[in-house]
Amino acid sequence: MFDGFSAEDFDAYLPEKWSSNVFTLPRRKVKEKLDFIGKRLFEDFRAYGLSLTMHLSDDHPSLWNKKKVDTQWLFFSRDEEARKKLAEIIDTERTLADTLTDPTPLYRHVFLGVSVNHEQIEVGIRLHHEAWVDRKNLAALLNDDASRAQFDEIRGNLPEDFEIGAVGADSVSLRELSSEQVGELVQEFEKEKGWLFLGFMLKRDAAMELVGGIVDRIVEYFTSLIAVYRFVAWAPSNDAISVDSIVARRKQEKIVTQEQHDRERVEREERRREEEEERVRLRREAEERTRDDQAWRERERAFRKVQAQRAAAQVAKESKGDGERAAPVPKETAPAAVEVQAKVVESPQDPKPEKTDRPAERRAKGERSGGGGAKPPRESGPVSAPVSKVSVQRKAEIQVGDGVIVQKGFLKGQFGIVQNVEEKGDLRVVFGALTARVSLQDVEGRGPSPEKLAQKSKRR
Repeated sequence: MFDGFSAEDFDAYLPEKWSSNVFTLPRRKVKEKLDFIGKRLFEDFRAYGLSLTMHLSDDHPSLWNKKKVDTQWLFFSRDEEARKKLAEIIDTERTLADTLTDPTPLYRHVFLGVSVNHEQIEVGIRLHHEAWVDRKNLAALLNDDASRAQFDEIRGNLPEDFEIGAVGADSVSLRELSSEQVGELVQEFEKEKGWLFLGFMLKRDAAMELVGGIVDRIVEYFTSLIAVYRFVAWAPSNDAISVDSIVARRKQEKIVTQEQHDRERVEREERRREEEEERVRLRREAEERTRDDQAWRERERAFRKVQAQRAAAQVAKESKGDGERAAPVPKETAPAAVEVQAKVVESPQDPKPEKTDRPAERRAKGERSGGGGAKPPRESGPVSAPVSKVSVQRKAEIQVGDGVIVQKGFLKGQFGIVQNVEEKGDLRVVFGALTARVSLQDVEGRGPSPEKLAQKSKRR
């Protein structure tokens, strides 16, 4: 037998108990009482031809009540078939996070409900701002003259103590407002968001005085609210906002959004492809530069090796005595020759006059000293003609076959022979095994090369 609500029932929802599991048992007793009332109301709704589904909120802290139980709910909303018809367009207005934190139809549909907290019992219709289909349908109805007249007739049959207003704000008597004022209140609610309530609030002391008779009072109020629910709730027969056009518009918006996402995806892929091509190009350029640097180093090593060998051969030729032919410089002497060649490069000066023929000088000395007769010269290669001194003017007039010393660049300090003088003023210079193009301004002329002077001597 239902014995009403006690002080312990209301105290189970005091603020200090909201997040505690210790008070789950007294809250469960309140939930059982609401379940008893709900089964009674469900039978009455079926008798009036109203297909609704009953829901009861959790009596313990959970994800769905955000870990606090400040109110115990019994509510009736659209059945599953009706919810499926609206799910496609209702959920487009909600984020995934909102849907996960509230999978119930508490926020997405207008509903009839009974709630219990530590202050009062509330009986009436609730409409959340996120239940935008019902909200827009109500606003459109109250903006139509014929629909306002219908609403005036409905509210004339409601109990006098029914109130309307935004939850958290002051409510006013429904009888005191005209239908135009109710429409303005709904428009204000759309701006402020939150909850809109229409019904009756029974304070805890008054509810405890009714004891078991409170069930009949709640059933009476719910019966009078059925007509209001049918006026507010959207249905194919109560469509003031053309939901079909909304669905079509949502589908078109979805197509446009998908196309935009596809374009952005293609653009991202194209950017990634271009960036990858740029990385490959830069890598190839770096590899080519590395190969060029390696080839240059190899050519430089070969050039220096040849120069060192030539310098060593020249030193050996100049230092031979008694007309003996200098032995060929073996490859093992290349490091010592590099040192000799480096000394020559570090202090480039005018070519020194060729030394006098030492064998001839010794012969002359032998004649004066009365020693044995001078030995006949040993047959060897042709003796180079003495190099005449080159004037400064002749050095500046660089010609093919002249010797030059590079003053700038990676070949700085190197001695080479001019192979060709180009029209633009650049020189093609031979540095042993290496031939390079050098600017005329980057070299210092040394006059005719020793090879060129030797050729002139032969012709003479």
